[in-house]
Amino acid sequence: MNQRNRLALLALNAALLGTVAAPALAADKYPATIQTVIDSGLKLENNFDAAGGFKGWILSNGRGQNTILYTMPDGDVAIAGNMFDAKGASLNNQYIEKYLPKPDYEKMWVSLESSAWVAQGPETKDAKAIMYAFEDANCGFCHLTWKALTPYTMVGLQVRWIPVAILAPDSLPKAVALLAATDGNAAIAEANANFGKELTLNVPVDEAIKAKVEANAKLMEQWGFTGTPTLLYRDQSGKVRAKSGLPRLSDLPAMTGLAEQPNNDPALAKYR
Repeated sequence: MNQRNRLALLALNAALLGTVAAPALAADKYPATIQTVIDSGLKLENNFDAAGGFKGWILSNGRGQNTILYTMPDGDVAIAGNMFDAKGASLNNQYIEKYLPKPDYEKMWVSLESSAWVAQGPETKDAKAIMYAFEDANCGFCHLTWKALTPYTMVGLQVRWIPVAILAPDSLPKAVALLAATDGNAAIAEANANFGKELTLNVPVDEAIKAKVEANAKLMEQWGFTGTPTLLYRDQSGKVRAKSGLPRLSDLPAMTGLAEQPNNDPALAKYR
């Protein structure tokens, strides 16, 4: 493979980092340009007829993340990028909606229940709503999410924090310390009260707990989530939804199914 092709494949792999997840579909015929990409380690998930005579090809990196390549009828050239119509609307978004099956978050919910998490809020038997949150102890937006959700944990929301270690070298010992704590509410409160400082919940890095933290990260990656915080919850119809990033305070009643709770924390002023 020449240097130009190598650079193109590197760019394609980079593009996969910001795309959506979907299960695999079979595909049996494709041009040499697509075969070259497959040979680089990507997997063909689906193909479709796109606008302008192009053929669309959905490829994944094997970690639940997908992107679209386009080829001309002769298949000699593969193009990575967004396709727009005459009004400026993204056709990529339409194709993703049409040709990528929706992730089965119900199945993921079952996996989350058996993952390693620490609960904040009421006991499960008393909880009015449950939310899962992937978090890294060094994630500033996770800290703000804790600030945003804490008033709701006072009125029936149970947040099950799933620690991962992806942002800094000390993310792992902090995650292990959190999972090792016997009082989840106290541990979460103390960790966030000391955010940006060394945790006072000092315990040796237990190998068994370390393995649980690593399994949490693999679960997150398996479903195509690439950053923290990532929240999963049931909407008012009971359907499992996913939200990446810090939610706006105005979205929390719909996400929790609970009445809006006042929150005057100045750190959240931009996120109302």
